[in-house]
Amino acid sequence: MQLVMHIGVRMNNNSPIILAVDTTDLAQAKKWIAATRDSVEIYKFGLEFFLKFGSEIIDNLQREFGFRLFLDLKLHDIPNTVTGACKNLQMINPFFLTVHASGGSKMVAAAVAALPNTAITGVTILTSLDDSEVLKIGFAKP
Repeated sequence: MQLVMHIGVRMNNNSPIILAVDTTDLAQAKKWIAATRDSVEIYKFGLEFFLKFGSEIIDNLQREFGFRLFLDLKLHDIPNTVTGACKNLQMINPFFLTVHASGGSKMVAAAVAALPNTAITGVTILTSLDDSEVLKIGFAKP
């Protein structure tokens, strides 16, 4: 089973840049995309934007600007639920989708099976956690 695909893909103009659209302001998102579309091919949208606007607005943005989608939702649930969630994302065809690796190999495999043309990217730990928080949730120091 291949869990990571599209590694080494170069963006337009040989740019490896992925731009994080970290806003919940649709007008601002459009400005950023319009201003960078000649040098960026992949735009990352997170949970806040997705929950505010949904897949229809993201689909409209993709049609308007013609970009590849990195959807940073960090899905983490039982495999059946992740399968259903991923099937609901098929219409927007994400290039990348994040899932929590701690959901287990069956959950990750469910995402891969539901979105076979998407690079399912496992998030192992949140960057917001410091050492003490990591220990509190049950991870040991290396």
